[in-house]
Amino acid sequence: MKPQKSSKKSLKKNFKTAIFAILTVGIVSALSVLAIYAFKSGTRATYSETGEARIREYLISELGFNSAAVCGIMSNISAESKFDENALNPNDSGGTFSYGICQWNSGGRYYSLIDWSEKNGYSMGEMTAGGITVKTVPLQAQLEFMKYELENVVSAKYSELKKIENTAAGAEEAARIWAESYEICAERFREKRIKDASAIYWPKYGADTLERVMDFGKIDSQEMVK
Repeated sequence: MKPQKSSKKSLKKNFKTAIFAILTVGIVSALSVLAIYAFKSGTRATYSETGEARIREYLISELGFNSAAVCGIMSNISAESKFDENALNPNDSGGTFSYGICQWNSGGRYYSLIDWSEKNGYSMGEMTAGGITVKTVPLQAQLEFMKYELENVVSAKYSELKKIENTAAGAEEAARIWAESYEICAERFREKRIKDASAIYWPKYGADTLERVMDFGKIDSQEMVK
């Protein structure tokens, strides 16, 4: 007896469903393997979309900071630029301007950022605000320049930050060190950054800094490094 048409349709539908499921699992597995390889090999791939997420990811994967240090640094960067790579203060002290996630000042460090970025092959943009026109720098270049400064200009403080106790109190200490030694902001701005490190960023990021957030899902880096 020949199978009924409805049975044939059902078999065909089930077959397609099975193939789709197999392909889906395969794609997800392949993406996971690629992500693990990128992490282990040190590939500087950035998967997060927002500025805040990309900065946090870089502090973890490239600079090796723990949760407390990340919270202290994020509190400072938020105060400086709200994580906006093109944040510009055209009227900083002494007739200068400041630019970028860390508000590098035109009194010296801004031009060091531009020079370093150009020498390392990054393309510059341009923006006008507050009556001035400045060169803009991609977020990735700003992060790499931050790493350059930490390793070559304030290396002792970089080492100190990497040894911060991984607690809410440690987050406050990291915020203090970053404000004093990297941002070098006025003393009147430091207290809020220190408080925000434990009150805002520790509850947000303090649980598990080693978890990398990627655009296709979450991968536990503890597992990746085993």
